Amino acid sequence: MNRRTIALTLVIVSLTGRGCLTSKVTPVGTASERDRVRVNSYSLLYQLLEQQKNVSKLLIIKRERADLKRLIKSIASASAAGAKTLEKFAKEDGLPLKQSSLPPGEAATREAIADTRTKELLAASGDDFELSLLMT
Repeated sequence: MNRRTIALTLVIVSLTGRGCLTSKVTPVGTASERDRVRVNSYSLLYQLLEQQKNVSKLLIIKRERADLKRLIKSIASASAAGAKTLEKFAKEDGLPLKQSSLPPGEAATREAIADTRTKELLAASGDDFELSLLMT
């Protein structure tokens, strides 16, 4: 894997989660609150990695250039490795990775956005597909 592919993969993974950031981060007070935040953060990251590791399934349907195929496979394998690492941490520390404390409205909104992005990716082709994929 060359440096360009690694750098692009890191940019994509970092951009994927940017929509969740707030402008100000405040420290959490008690130990139990910190534990809840930690568990929820691991859970959200795990969900993201689980989704991203399946991005290579698009190649079953899409016929794209070789560079893009390599990038997609690289993203999928890096995400799968990250998910496995989190699973290992969870097993050692007893973290419930599949438990999220998002409000129901937030969870439903995230699911709707993911469904919409999936439909957009399936409908797009060529340069539009590449741009849509890199922006998700």
